Amino acid sequence: MNSEPFLRYQKYFAQRLAGALVSGYLGKGSTEPKLVKIIEHIVQNLDGFHTKGTIDPYSFEISTNALFIHGNKSQVTFDCYGRQVQRELGDLIFIVSLVFQNAKYVEKVTINQFKKAKEQTRIRSWDIRNKEQLYLLSKFPEFQGVQGSYFSGPTYLLPNISGCLGSYGLLHAPGDFVFIGAELLDSFINPRKSAILQETHLSSLQPSSVSYLAPCLDVQSRNVLMNYVFETPELLSLEMFYSHRFAYDLFDFSKKYLALGIGEPVHMIANFGNQLVKTFLGDLLGQLYSSCIFEEDKPVRNFIENFYTHPYSGDERKYLNTDSYCVGGLGSVGIIHTEINIQ
Repeated sequence: MNSEPFLRYQKYFAQRLAGALVSGYLGKGSTEPKLVKIIEHIVQNLDGFHTKGTIDPYSFEISTNALFIHGNKSQVTFDCYGRQVQRELGDLIFIVSLVFQNAKYVEKVTINQFKKAKEQTRIRSWDIRNKEQLYLLSKFPEFQGVQGSYFSGPTYLLPNISGCLGSYGLLHAPGDFVFIGAELLDSFINPRKSAILQETHLSSLQPSSVSYLAPCLDVQSRNVLMNYVFETPELLSLEMFYSHRFAYDLFDFSKKYLALGIGEPVHMIANFGNQLVKTFLGDLLGQLYSSCIFEEDKPVRNFIENFYTHPYSGDERKYLNTDSYCVGGLGSVGIIHTEINIQ
């Protein structure tokens, strides 16, 4: 992470994100850009971004592939305080994977919802009035995709061990964002008032905005996990055992994301991780894959095939579930996948 190629990638990753947001905010004839267009800009700016480097005796490659699926907003249904409600799951899914000797050792994911800052206000603020969606992304009650969703079919009950399976990207001009875990956001929003989150509220979050994942494991599992670190200290950083739930700007987000420090751990070395979320991800990508039946769908299939090129270390199960087919069309969603491959 201290090598020049890695640091250059980290800085350029943030700059490409910033460029996408600037073009979204300053698009011709668009004073109030649609979030879907901003997501498309992000996908276009990051797709195919890669670099290579060498730190003796290892060589590494970092690559980001991005995908945007056009369609209606993907909706899920769930119970929220005794009411059955329907909300979108998220706008953009960030995934980061560490591959070592052709196997995935670490993989983390966060489902992110974008919110634009309120325009023409003296204090930068975001309206988080959609409490039902915040409820979904912070608590993850049992939910089911509605007809036409990219994961319609079974119901899902997902543990949120890191507190960062769901998150928000709080956008603001000219082209930046604040990243915050949905669980952390929910902890200090006043439910009795219209939820106006001000930037001044965010400045106090840094000390309490990170969770340590290793205590979630039993003693034997934790000892096995730490043995990997001590046997290969030059390869594995303790950062991967943390989940940052707050990043003040794009450069802070890029640093933490590329260090494997953001998101729910769906897989960790020695086959630790959130198996239920890993299965959900396989169902989601499997339905996307099965729905690609036309020639123009090849980029989607290529993205998914590349995502599953490397097996999970210590886990021989095939997670890409192509048995089901999404009837009624796909919802819109963006997926950003960064892979750090060490040989």
